[in-house]
Amino acid sequence: MVRKGFEDYGDTPGFRMVADGGEIVMLAPRFAAELKNDHRVDFVQLFLQDFHEGIPGFDFTQQGARDAKILREVTKSQLTHHLSKITDSLSSECMVSMQRIFTDDEDYHDIELRSSLLDLISRISSKAFLGGDPLYQDENWLRITTTYAGTVNKAAVMLRLWPRPLRPLVHWFLPSCVEARTQVRLARRLFEPMVERRRRAKAEDPDVRFDDTVEWAEKAAKGLPYDASAVQLLFSMAAMHTTTDLLTQVILDLAAHPEVVAPLRREIEAVLHEEGGWTKSALHKMRLLDSVLKECQRVKPAAISGLRGVLNADVTLSDGTHLEKGTSIAVSSHLHWDETIYEKPEKWDGWRFYNLRQAPGKEHSSQLVSTSPDHMGFGIGTHACPGRFFGAHEVKVALCHFLLRYDWKLAEGCVPQTRTFMWSLVADPKAKISIKRRCV
Repeated sequence: MVRKGFEDYGDTPGFRMVADGGEIVMLAPRFAAELKNDHRVDFVQLFLQDFHEGIPGFDFTQQGARDAKILREVTKSQLTHHLSKITDSLSSECMVSMQRIFTDDEDYHDIELRSSLLDLISRISSKAFLGGDPLYQDENWLRITTTYAGTVNKAAVMLRLWPRPLRPLVHWFLPSCVEARTQVRLARRLFEPMVERRRRAKAEDPDVRFDDTVEWAEKAAKGLPYDASAVQLLFSMAAMHTTTDLLTQVILDLAAHPEVVAPLRREIEAVLHEEGGWTKSALHKMRLLDSVLKECQRVKPAAISGLRGVLNADVTLSDGTHLEKGTSIAVSSHLHWDETIYEKPEKWDGWRFYNLRQAPGKEHSSQLVSTSPDHMGFGIGTHACPGRFFGAHEVKVALCHFLLRYDWKLAEGCVPQTRTFMWSLVADPKAKISIKRRCV
């Protein structure tokens, strides 16, 4: 619909449209460059509006901006810098979890792909976020981290159907909001004893150190009160479902393009042999793997917009378009399918970005984690996803193991269809593949 809007209106700076959260101005991609680092575009405020700041069940909005700042600081300053340390650990957890989820059955058997991958990613992410703490393997904790995002998104949508003045009352009775509050209570019951146990240990022995997101969040809070449980729920919301969606899409795309599978396996095996195992450097050298993931993200990005926010001041764009304070804006991602940018954009080409990296000046811009107005799979500028380096790292580890351990094809009768949910483009959640353990 957005793409058609720009086709119908020609060289327009944008147009107004009504979304589930109200009226929004959809801007042309050419404005991404001038808005990407503009502090007047407030993503946090939009996030708090989308998720009903202050209403129980949406607890990650209670301290809104502060908790969001903690999340960003932990992700950018700590998690990304620890990728070298956790690569081997993620790989080990991936191997154990894959055997549990996909089995070693050497005969083809059908599975629902997305739910299986969400189980896998939740276990790998939990290991990364909670380190060696026993909670990372707790089935109740894993169940909450995999289901809470879906619950709270549904609750947010259902609550937006009611007039704003009634929402503080109505949420007490809406089933999805009741379920969100139940999950938050259970999350606190599981998580808070661990936080208190750690605080007591550090009080007794100042030299005690922990090296995971729980500890990093404590440091990022700088002694100010914050909601440790809510921050962890934010991590799960930000990390697990977007990574699962990309991994689901790439496995479906590779089933449709099996000619790329053998070259991928050769690259992975050669690099692992050269590097002597699972390292950050090894993953960085897997250029075809990186290209395949970026192409999947080009053809089916996570959202129809790569930049969204609420203006906290008046803004006048370079063409003279004036936008008032309080306006909700988004920048369209439709250049992903523009033939003036990409050759044969309707065609899936796993080698596309591998080949682009050979061109002078394209080495860095053609990598998965790089952002531009032409490819806003992870957003753009200061509004880009701060966890994209970890997410890319995690999905590469999982995809490598999947390629090396399993053969797969689309299950009989399965024709995957991308689903649309609000702003999101979602890999078919009901798609099934037929899978078996490789005999190598």
